[in-house]
Amino acid sequence: MHRVAVLLATSMLIASAQAASPGPPKFDINAACRDAAATHDAATRPDAIKLCLESENKARKEVEEKWLRYDPALRAACVSSSSIGGVKPVYSELISCIEMKH
Repeated sequence: MHRVAVLLATSMLIASAQAASPGPPKFDINAACRDAAATHDAATRPDAIKLCLESENKARKEVEEKWLRYDPALRAACVSSSSIGGVKPVYSELISCIEMKH
């Protein structure tokens, strides 16, 4: 239990630092898209990865364009929540969080 609390606190500190920085966080969308495509069969996996990367690059550009317009507390909350659960964070989920809380 203590270990989980330490990991959560560390994650929140990192998220707060990223959200307070002048630019948006840097997510590893290559790894996230590979993980997401892992459920596809070998024949469709490359296309799934390609579509995911295209979508996430588009979302990343949107986040970069709008990042400074968002309240820092909102940014911190959404970056923090995107890093919970063992799933690699992606920009599309970050946008969804911001839009829902905005």
